[in-house]
Amino acid sequence: MIKADAPYYFAHIPKTGGTSFIAFLDRYFDSDDICPHQLWWNVGNLEAVKNRNYQLFRGHFGGAAQILSKQTLNYLTILRDPVSMAASTYQHSKRDQNTKIHQFIHNSGLSFEQFINHKRTQHLVQNRISRSLTFGLDNHFNFEDLVLSRDSFKKFKKTINKNRLYKTAEQRLERLKKFLMDCRWFGILEHYDQSIDLLCFIMGWPPVTQSQKLNVHPEPQIISPDIKQTLMSLNQCDSVLYEFAEKQFKKNHRQMLADLSLEQDADSKRIKQAINERYQSNRTLKKTTSSQSKFYYTPKEPIIGDQWHRREWNPGLKKYFCWSGPGKDSFIDIWTQPQNYTLKIKIINTISQSHIKKLKVFINDKQPKWTIETNGSVHYLIVQCDKEMISAEGMLRIHFMNQDIKSHKEVFGGNDHRLVGLALESIRLEVAE
Repeated sequence: MIKADAPYYFAHIPKTGGTSFIAFLDRYFDSDDICPHQLWWNVGNLEAVKNRNYQLFRGHFGGAAQILSKQTLNYLTILRDPVSMAASTYQHSKRDQNTKIHQFIHNSGLSFEQFINHKRTQHLVQNRISRSLTFGLDNHFNFEDLVLSRDSFKKFKKTINKNRLYKTAEQRLERLKKFLMDCRWFGILEHYDQSIDLLCFIMGWPPVTQSQKLNVHPEPQIISPDIKQTLMSLNQCDSVLYEFAEKQFKKNHRQMLADLSLEQDADSKRIKQAINERYQSNRTLKKTTSSQSKFYYTPKEPIIGDQWHRREWNPGLKKYFCWSGPGKDSFIDIWTQPQNYTLKIKIINTISQSHIKKLKVFINDKQPKWTIETNGSVHYLIVQCDKEMISAEGMLRIHFMNQDIKSHKEVFGGNDHRLVGLALESIRLEVAE
């Protein structure tokens, strides 16, 4: 069920690709409109959060997230095969020292088989999808005066678990089938790229040509037939729900192709092209182009484009910026009235001193005249955009073609493995004299 102009909530089920997805999803909302909390004990004063009227919530709030908003929420979520999710949970718990059972696993020398059978860890791999999504689902509690912290969360969690409405596996399964059907969108991790295509289609966003998955273990866990059988037995409810979700997802994807007037065997490139055409058509129909003579954009605002990482805060400049990547070619769209403009694009960092010299810039596939002004690691691209370069509907697509990309870790050290090219801080657009 679609609630027009209602806030969105991404129900992050652990180990379903949510870290990567949240980094992607955040780009489409103004930073001020995103609830910063992702865990219940970080929420603090519940009434204060509700009064902020956030447009995006995302995190491990289960089905109880509705108490964070005064408005009815549009739900988003991602499901994953329960067997592979269990393996990922084990690997994550082994390597992440912040997990509660990390030390226990290492001190006990728990193998994967022991992990899924031990009384202290088995709950982490048993029907985790259905338990997460039914947490507080459809409960109507009065928590107006609640201030959530690590201490108060224990009582909060106990209250919700004690009053769960769907106590049997059959009840949970039927309710969650309806939950998925009512979602604005749900994806399947095993079909991640197609899931993102479907989301862009539904939301009216330009397509994503390449994704970089974060927090992924480089070596998959080997799962023996016996272990798989044990996990299937432990996850009877989740397995049935996942099978239902996968079938419905494929049906939704087929319907998208039909709505785009594409054949069912259309390749990825053609699908993304059709999504892009639909995005431009729908964006034009909204008639929200700006007629301002001056326009100033920063990544604090929605980043409508492709091949950009999450926005980041620069504490020295007290401004947001975002790195291009993981692909070499990135673009950002500005919708405006067709006129002659001068663009001043501020790049605050690149992966090498020579990177900016090899950069190519296009406006709607046309090559404008442009120059570079450099001050240390900061580069200003001064771009002359002729009226004819802007589409008749007002789309000004700034396309950056990087000759190279590198991992952030390789260039700057640390533990950030994202593939990056240039760091965009702002775009200033003025009508040319």
